[in-house]
Amino acid sequence: MSRLVARDSRMPLSRLKHLLGGNPSLMALPIGSKAPKAGSTYDSSVTGDKQTLSESNIAVRLGADYWNV
Repeated sequence: MSRLVARDSRMPLSRLKHLLGGNPSLMALPIGSKAPKAGSTYDSSVTGDKQTLSESNIAVRLGADYWNV
C-alpha cells in the first residue's frame, strides 16, 4: 500500500531543480506510482508545467540523452 505524503512536506520544485542543476528532464508520474498513468509513456510524461509537477511524483531522466552527464 502506498503512503501519500502531505503536500507541505514535499520538496519545492525550485529546490529540486537547484539541487539537480541545469535544466533537468522531469517526468510527472501519478502520486504513489513509479510508472506513467495508463495510456501514457515515459516520453509523454515529460513536462515543464510547474502545476502538473507540483501535484505529481517526479522522476528525473538521467544520462547524456537528456543533457545530464
